[in-house]
Amino acid sequence: MNASFDTWTIIFLFAAIQGLFVSTVLLLKKDKHPSRKILAAIPFFFSVILIEYVLFWTNYQFYFPYLMSWYNCFVFLFGPFFYLYFKSVFTKNISKKDLLHFSVFVLCVVRLAPFLFRSMEWKQGFLLKQFTTDMSCFLGIAWLGIIHMIIYLIFIWKDFYALSLSGKEVKIWFRWLPGFFMSFIIAYASYFVLSRFSFFNPQWDYAISFSMMFFIYFLSWFGYMQPKVFSGFGVFEKDKEEVKYKNSPLKQDTGLAILQQLKALMDKDKLYLQSNISLDMVSSASGLSKHYISQAINENLQMNFFEYINILRITEARELLLKPKEELNIIEVAYQVGYNNKVSFNKAFKNITGQTPTEFRQSLEKR
Repeated sequence: MNASFDTWTIIFLFAAIQGLFVSTVLLLKKDKHPSRKILAAIPFFFSVILIEYVLFWTNYQFYFPYLMSWYNCFVFLFGPFFYLYFKSVFTKNISKKDLLHFSVFVLCVVRLAPFLFRSMEWKQGFLLKQFTTDMSCFLGIAWLGIIHMIIYLIFIWKDFYALSLSGKEVKIWFRWLPGFFMSFIIAYASYFVLSRFSFFNPQWDYAISFSMMFFIYFLSWFGYMQPKVFSGFGVFEKDKEEVKYKNSPLKQDTGLAILQQLKALMDKDKLYLQSNISLDMVSSASGLSKHYISQAINENLQMNFFEYINILRITEARELLLKPKEELNIIEVAYQVGYNNKVSFNKAFKNITGQTPTEFRQSLEKR
């Protein structure tokens, strides 16, 4: 079987090598933030698919059939990778449960395993049409992959668009990255739509490769111009001169999104119970700028950060005070909810409830 390269296949192969290089650099650089590793996976798998396409177009697939048809499964990785990248950037909350996002990919590999893991000799015989096998499931899986990516694109926009509006750089990056994802989906879907018509040209398959190649080069260029996109982007962070409120409020949906994320963090980790809690601590735990946290609380709740913390602490204290005195006395409750002394606890409790902790307990006994 004759195998040869042309101009375009050389360009695509070079782009694939570039993508593998970018992924390797991202993976090897020391950085605890998961966004770098997740983002590195996208150009890696784009590059692997590009290599598979190049092998197919040049007929070198006959000599190296190992990647044959793996792209059918790899498309189920892009939605989860893009989604988890933004999740790691905006929430820094990636857990083992997020591995469930890759369950469809695993199911696809299992379904196509009888073909994917065939021997080299078998695949060469298949390419020479010495025998046939049932390939009907491949088209169905291709359309399932398209639907899978569209669903993830919708969830990316739904879950993170409001959060992306807080900073100009973040807004630009957020629009570009899902934009490339959408371009890839369109190019990938168009191939399967147009292939059904008589005027279809097999070289239109290049459109899929162009979208992947463009993403690889864009990521390389943008990463050079704006390296922080690889380290969680520093979401909501701006230069010190810009970090002040500038007498302009946050957009309401952005502020509410920040408050929603803050509530989820407090419900899960109960940071307000720590006596040394600070805006810096909450900022570090949430990945949000302390200035935007403060601004969101001020503009949407009409209170400052410590008033917000006091409300959470007193709400917790009320629950503890419902228990019998024998279990916890007043000062023990104060310590458990983050106060260092009884005086501060009594003052905060009365300001919020109109009663001292003692009066609150006495009112319960009279019921």
